[in-house]
Amino acid sequence: MYNSQANRGDLEKSLQRLKKVDLIALLGRAFDELSESKRAPVFGDLLESSSTNGKKKVRVSAQALLKQIVDFHVASLEERYREDFAVNSKNYTDESEGTAKWRRETNRLFDRVITASKSGGAQAVCYAFELLFDLLLRLDDGEDFIFFADEGGSWQIMSDYEKIFPAYFSCLAKVTQPEDYARKACSVIASLAEHADKKHLESARKAASSEQRKAIRAYLKDKPKRWNARRWLKDALSQKTPMRDAGDGNDDGES
Repeated sequence: MYNSQANRGDLEKSLQRLKKVDLIALLGRAFDELSESKRAPVFGDLLESSSTNGKKKVRVSAQALLKQIVDFHVASLEERYREDFAVNSKNYTDESEGTAKWRRETNRLFDRVITASKSGGAQAVCYAFELLFDLLLRLDDGEDFIFFADEGGSWQIMSDYEKIFPAYFSCLAKVTQPEDYARKACSVIASLAEHADKKHLESARKAASSEQRKAIRAYLKDKPKRWNARRWLKDALSQKTPMRDAGDGNDDGES
């Protein structure tokens, strides 16, 4: 009989006891019960990576992915993932279930956007990346929409910027003018990964046009050592209506 008081931990323990054939059957029933719009967040990675017997891969469009990330951004700021507990000397390094779920979902969505960056829709992909960057930088600014028992910040999320930044820069280069490209690329690096700025700046240069590379040189020469991406991100995100401005996922021209 279904236990309405069960949590994710109880579910994981039960799943670990299942045989492979029973687990596959359970996942099949879950797939059948979900509406089409809810299947992508749960099964999208599996469907996208599966290509057997010559069957066409099932892909989530940049537009559909952006909708997921807009919803995630809203849910995060509404503190739907915030779960705290009484902190003491024994559990101050622990992570709440809500924080763990948020971290996994953030990195899962980053992986999805990286994949989407290879299939066009540069404007929508940039916007998706920037929504996720905004959440990380809000944590660094002290916003507490998720719970950390000890010191919190974007560094706790352990995102893979060596994969994230090249994908973002490749799309950003297609849709921004040189000065804007330099400002956005350099400030995101300095705000999220200053410890490895030389490596990431090289990635930004590699994705850039010759004019954008010149703009990067000028930006680095004229600006102070530390830049904050929160200012332009806040302005950019507040001025857009995400689903209107994202287009149909095929907008690769400069703006």
